[in-house]
Amino acid sequence: MSERLRTAQIIRAAELYYRQQLSQQQVAKTLGCSHSTVSRLLSEARETGLVEIKIHRAIETVPDLASRIRSAFKLREAIVVPNAGVEEANLKAVGAAAADLLLSIMSDSRSIGVTWGKTLYHMVNALEDLPLNDVEVVQMTGALGGKGDPDVDGPKLAIRLAERFSGTCCLVPAPAIVKDITVRDTLMRETAVEHALNRAANVDIMIQGIGALSGELSSLERAGYILQSDEKGLKAKGAVGHIAARMINAEGEELEEFAQQVISVPLASMRKAKWSIGISADPAKVPTLLAALRGEYLNTVVVDEESANKMLELREVVAA
Repeated sequence: MSERLRTAQIIRAAELYYRQQLSQQQVAKTLGCSHSTVSRLLSEARETGLVEIKIHRAIETVPDLASRIRSAFKLREAIVVPNAGVEEANLKAVGAAAADLLLSIMSDSRSIGVTWGKTLYHMVNALEDLPLNDVEVVQMTGALGGKGDPDVDGPKLAIRLAERFSGTCCLVPAPAIVKDITVRDTLMRETAVEHALNRAANVDIMIQGIGALSGELSSLERAGYILQSDEKGLKAKGAVGHIAARMINAEGEELEEFAQQVISVPLASMRKAKWSIGISADPAKVPTLLAALRGEYLNTVVVDEESANKMLELREVVAA
């Protein structure tokens, strides 16, 4: 068959399917060919650029890069947003993209676990009220408290997120980090704390920010839970950052000594959630994000473009 004839067939099939909105079976009948032939013609139309599919959405994304991230790290989903050039704008863009993702997977009787952070704050801000039935939002860790900003802390975010869906909220009435191990163990046995963390460990959707060990980038440092001297000691033991207040090394293994101070869901619970979503708008947090992926604590990421490129770059360096 000549190329010109083949192209004419592709265009005709595409016009019938996309413009006249016939089913593939109807297109096959019209063209006098098989259903499988129509499927191949439509695939070729997209592959050769004869047909371009555009999805108009409020938040611009970088689908090709997202596809590479999804494939490279074997993720359930990946969303990449273009860099806005300014930190606050990046946070808002990633937060808004995470809000879109959350809306796309929400339904009645869903349970959501959240941590804390600026990106989560912007995600909640980007959501409009969507009343659903039997939605529960649960804190995944104790609160930052201390010097932390209450607007980006877990309790307030969980409450506001529950309000968005007309749902209920279950809070962890304890701090995220306790210096005294005995106090920590006592708090973990408290009925309200134990109940909340058990609920959080079994939610359908987990959404969490990524914590770096780098001064102001660490929410635990901003809250006063760890000092610069602690940061140096943790790095010396292999820590690259934290998720849900738990310190992990480059391979995603938890630092057991620090774990004895943490009031939070266990890392293992993140592996069984239907959706375990990590959101980040800062390339400096990529080492922690990669560690969380190596530990298989996340199956979905929402990141900025620079972070996505750095993820691929560092992965290739490690592979080499």
